[in-house]
Amino acid sequence: MSDATRKEQWHLDKRISTALILTLLAYGGIALWWASGIEQRVTVMEREQIKTSAALQAVPERLARRWRRSWSASKRGLSRNE
Repeated sequence: MSDATRKEQWHLDKRISTALILTLLAYGGIALWWASGIEQRVTVMEREQIKTSAALQAVPERLARRWRRSWSASKRGLSRNE
């Protein structure tokens, strides 16, 4: 091989220790494990938000029904406090 071809090839310097390589691989694995845990937590929170959103959409309807009942009762002269 010529010197130009040898310089273009990718190689690992012998001064880099095996411990450093293993440490970096371990950090990469831990980062992936952490990201997976975050993804699961986000999925759970999304489900909870969907449930909460559905419950909040029902609130105006319930308030409107309650207001109509109280308004019709007051119109007839009836009060809940009496």
